[in-house]
Formats: sequence, C-alpha cells, structure tokens
Amino acid sequence: MKVNGQLIPVANNLLDKHYCEQWLEFEWQHISSLCDYLEIRYRPERNKFITWHRTNIEELQNSMIDQNFTIRKKYDRTEISKYLGVIHIPYNLSIMSAFEHYYQGIPLFFPSQAFQSKLYSENRNMLSEVLFPDSPLHFSQELIKLADWYDPVNMPFINHFESFEHLSDLFNSSDLQEVSGQMQEYNKIRKENVYAKWTKVLESIR
Repeated sequence: MKVNGQLIPVANNLLDKHYCEQWLEFEWQHISSLCDYLEIRYRPERNKFITWHRTNIEELQNSMIDQNFTIRKKYDRTEISKYLGVIHIPYNLSIMSAFEHYYQGIPLFFPSQAFQSKLYSENRNMLSEVLFPDSPLHFSQELIKLADWYDPVNMPFINHFESFEHLSDLFNSSDLQEVSGQMQEYNKIRKENVYAKWTKVLESIR
C-alpha cells in the first residue's frame, strides 16, 4: 500500500512512530494529538492538586493532593480545570488526557526521564500499558524519552520532578498562573502546526 501510494503513514506519538518504522522499515510522519475540543480553560477554585494514575503510590499521600479524586472511578472532565494542577504518573508514553489538560492550560507535573526510568526499573507498576501482555515488541527504558511530555517542541512548560520530595517543593515554588498562561499561548502555535501538517497531508491526497 505504501509503494502504491494507498497509504500515508502518520503516527500521533513518537513511540508508535518508532515501532512502525522499526517493523515496517519506512518513515512515518509524527503529527501530535491536539485535543482542542474541551472549551473550559484553567480556572482554579480548589486549593488542591489531583493525580492521574492507575496504581497506588504511598508517596503521593500529600496534604496538597485531593485523595478523593481518582481516574479509577467515574469523574467529570469539566471539574478538572478547577484544581491547581494535575500530577501524572504515566501508565503509557502517550495519554490523551494529558493533551486535554495541556490544551486547557492546566499546569502539569510529570516524572523526569531519569525518575520515570527509576520507577519503572523498580517495578512500581509504571508504564503498565505501553505494550499488550503478549506483544512481540521489546520495550527498552531508552524509549521513555519518546514520551509526549518530554518533547520540548510540542509540549513545553511542563513541570518535571526528580523525586516525590522535589514534587512537593514544586507545589510551593511554581507560579501556576504564569505556567498556565504560557501553555495557553503556546497552544496557538501547536494548533497552527498541527493544522498545517494535516492540511499538507490532505492536499497530497487531492
């Protein structure tokens, strides 16, 4: 299909791009997800952060974190922007919710590459959905760098913490309103870039 011009290879994240190119041996274009369909923007009303993960982490029993919120139960997406920010403990290297939060301008906190690698190597149930259980694909820790939130061109202004202690420090030192403003301004550039890439793809079909 690729040779006959019937396939335009596009991946919405760098990990998929990597595996598709590795197995199919031709280049795939990366066009990031945008998730600009949520109209509600950052409007903090609650003096708490929330966590976005699918495992229990004792170190996140922090007074600044709303322990009642969990994605393992039904939640209202319109309420998320009312919190100070979202702490992601990734279960994959590309998470649609992260793009939703980014476009809303909600300050985001992710483990640094080094800390994420440490948590993964300690078998802390991190990145549990990177691969299906019976997948023949090999996942190396070196691929952690391909996560969307480590891409400074597509998703800048994300807070990366080197430890759970560092995360607590960031709660007090981060200017959340400034970060949100930077994200919302940069979203204009992201949207322009994504739309331009898709326009080019569609024009090639004509």
